[in-house]
Amino acid sequence: MALHHTSFTGRDGAPVGVTSFAQTSDGFLWVGTHYGLYQFDGVRFQIRADDQLQSSHIHSLWADRNGDLWIGFSVGGVSVLRNGQITNYSGNGLPPGTAFGIARTPDGVLWVVTTLGVGQFTHSAWHSINPTWGLAIAHPQEMHLASDGTLWIADGQHAFRLPPNAKHFETLDLSAYAQQGLGSPASIPSPDTLGVSATVADSSGAVWQANKTGLIRYRWPNRGPHATPPVAETLNPQTPLSGVFVYDMFEDSEGNFWLGTNGGLDRFRATRLNVVPFDGAIFQPAFAPGDHGDIWVASTRDTGYHVTDVVAKVPAIPLLTSMMTRDRKGTIWLSAPPGLMQVQGDQIRNFGLPSGLKTVGFSGQALATEGDGSIWFSIAGHGLYRYKDESWTANGGLKQLPSDQNPLSLLAAYDGSMWLGYSKNRLFQVSGDKVTHFDTSNGIAVGAIQVIEAHDDQVWVGGERGVDYLKGGVFTPLKGAHGETFKDISGIVETADGDVWLNGAFGLYRITAVELKRLNKEPAYSVTFDHFTMLDGLDGPAVQIRPTPTLIRGSDGRLWAATENGVVWIDPRLLGLSNAELRPVIQTLNASGVAYTASGHPEFPKGTNGLRVDYTAPLLGEPERLRFRYRLVGLDPTWQDADARRQAYFTNLAPGTYTFELQAKLEGGMWSSNQAEAIFSIAPNFYQTWWFDALVVAALLVFVWLWHHLRIRRLEARMRIRRNERERVARDLHDTLLQSVQGLILQVHVASDYDANPQVRQQVLAAAVQSAQSVLKEGRDKVMELRNEGSGAFDLAESIRQLILNSSQGYTGSAKLVITGNPTTLNHKAEDEIFSIVREMITNVWKHAEASSFDVVLRYGWIFFTVRVIDNGLGIPDSISKGGAPSGRWGILGMKERARQFGGSVSLRPGDKRGTEVTLRMPSSRVYQHRWTGL
Repeated sequence: MALHHTSFTGRDGAPVGVTSFAQTSDGFLWVGTHYGLYQFDGVRFQIRADDQLQSSHIHSLWADRNGDLWIGFSVGGVSVLRNGQITNYSGNGLPPGTAFGIARTPDGVLWVVTTLGVGQFTHSAWHSINPTWGLAIAHPQEMHLASDGTLWIADGQHAFRLPPNAKHFETLDLSAYAQQGLGSPASIPSPDTLGVSATVADSSGAVWQANKTGLIRYRWPNRGPHATPPVAETLNPQTPLSGVFVYDMFEDSEGNFWLGTNGGLDRFRATRLNVVPFDGAIFQPAFAPGDHGDIWVASTRDTGYHVTDVVAKVPAIPLLTSMMTRDRKGTIWLSAPPGLMQVQGDQIRNFGLPSGLKTVGFSGQALATEGDGSIWFSIAGHGLYRYKDESWTANGGLKQLPSDQNPLSLLAAYDGSMWLGYSKNRLFQVSGDKVTHFDTSNGIAVGAIQVIEAHDDQVWVGGERGVDYLKGGVFTPLKGAHGETFKDISGIVETADGDVWLNGAFGLYRITAVELKRLNKEPAYSVTFDHFTMLDGLDGPAVQIRPTPTLIRGSDGRLWAATENGVVWIDPRLLGLSNAELRPVIQTLNASGVAYTASGHPEFPKGTNGLRVDYTAPLLGEPERLRFRYRLVGLDPTWQDADARRQAYFTNLAPGTYTFELQAKLEGGMWSSNQAEAIFSIAPNFYQTWWFDALVVAALLVFVWLWHHLRIRRLEARMRIRRNERERVARDLHDTLLQSVQGLILQVHVASDYDANPQVRQQVLAAAVQSAQSVLKEGRDKVMELRNEGSGAFDLAESIRQLILNSSQGYTGSAKLVITGNPTTLNHKAEDEIFSIVREMITNVWKHAEASSFDVVLRYGWIFFTVRVIDNGLGIPDSISKGGAPSGRWGILGMKERARQFGGSVSLRPGDKRGTEVTLRMPSSRVYQHRWTGL
């Protein structure tokens, strides 16, 4: 069995001064050193519990089945690492001195051997061994627990054995310890040093010995009744150990063998592929299976070989053999410069070549044998021939086959048909006299067809551009995960369990039957696969063009692959670790610069939005084959493919509870059913809580309500402005045009009363004309006011005086204007409205009061501006003085509306003796242009 050696030194980040090993039940390898305790997952060395241990000088380790790790120190004392917590022991029944051995026997007792004694740990306490145990030893040097549960303790002269469940040690000599305890047969030399660190037997039965001259491995090809002497294998001098002194040797659960040295540690693992150890140089080998798990091998540069448990030369097989095959009767056929040849024991029978062909420059391309014994023989550059009944026939007598080219590959299928593969995607099937042709129109796209495999109704073809398989009369390309296209394939084998193996320029591939079943249901599916490379023992790329096929199945189930440099074999039944055994582990959750353990339910502080998750899966032999995927429940809807990466990063995480899930698999395999989980939560800031969200929603609702309310008020204001404007226009029409026209009518009526006095009538009519002109001018002024948003400021008192003068034309009564207070300027809009109100008051006096006199009193007060019109006319009804208005009369209503615009009011009451008093009162703050300080 070939071994792959890897050294880990300080240059690789590995610890040095490695004194001991242990593997806990979770799969991690623990490494004890002179400088601390390390944990190894196959990729990273991480120092553990450094500040909790009672010493950093570790001498021994022991892993219990429950996951506890016991640690013995060079300076004395023992510690146990349990669930991440360290408990230290010293004294109190624990023997002093260097603790060089710790082991638990099948009865559950933990034993510790130190340089000064032997102790037991039972019932949570340490106890020294009393004389009844029969252990007469003062200074122990070695302790070893054998695979059968026997405990061995030795010093420089004797060995003591305690069988399982026994209560008394047996005294034996050191040779018994070496042979029975360490598993070192008497047939191998004794090491030049005593003890387990010098001699260890592994699970395969091989014995490892470390001594002053180096490392030796003894293995027995046959340990049966006819046992052969052991084969001593020494380390390749081109790959030396990590250090010059070996402290400890250890075999892990995967079968990897570890050495701890002063300079680091070394790993030896069995390669999955085994190289056949030929004596001579093998180049582009051709091979064929034998009847008993053996194979026959030929080469263009050496004689042939017969490979069984040993490799034996067969001189009868000639040089320059380019092709070899085995017929169904077990006969081996080959092609060499003499021609077609048959191997008969140690003899070779030559059948020659077709007539006209010379052996000079001859090279066989492909060979295949039919069930009736006929031979199909493709000769490079010379075409295809069929040998039957001692005669040769070109193309087997089939005109449908190409005559301008010889096939690159041949296959005699078990259904009796013959398959022939050519370059340029041409494939033929011959069944009796029927020839079926396949090419690119049938989906073939591999280029030169180097190999054909037919099993039941499944046909595979491989070539320089990939692999195609036949389904429903059409060839479909085989696609692999991660974009694999399986280029330069020259060997295909379908095993009895349904797996398909491919041999190509970039390695050896296995596609499981489970994947192929899925492919059969989903033709577009990209299959997962196992990939075997130089790390697995492959010694080169697959041979191309010839000889092919480069992959065959032996009669014992082993697969043999030909490479440019030799032949390797693999037993598919003995492949290593399965996906089901993988144990993914979430190591730490890192947030805001703080590392949290994944156990429990860590809660991250407020404001945390970024996270790094460190994870792994212990795989000590081939960690590069590991693949991971993860998802963060609460964020990721699907699994995230991490490939070989062992960290996951998340940003912009919202507060809440999350579950990180992790799965692992081997490259090309299915995801393990074992799944690691870590639950954590992020505390919210106040603005990330539900009640803050509720407040925001409430505030938003209030804002919407306010916006709606303001919009309604704005619409109402617009409607009110429009209504006020209509009312103002109506008032203006009433107070200007209607009142003026009414006055004009009255003046005309007055003029008609003076028919007997033409001079007076003429004066009245002249006044009427002047009034009409005033009406026209006032109408124009109102139009300009509407266009220019106001008529501008004017003298209110003078305007009222002119109004009294103009309106009194034709009347016999008298009127006067009285001003009190300190006159001040009014804003022009207020002046307009006040003037209109006063004009309505005066018009009503002339029109309705029948007064002989009236007074207009303007008072500029500090708080109110008031105007009173007092007449001595007929007076007003009580209904009007109490706030009413006569039907169809709009004057009083208009005055009140004008006053309300400025917060004022208009009131009517009977005079003191007779007549009416109308009062306009407005707040001075609303009508004065500048607030004054007078009375």
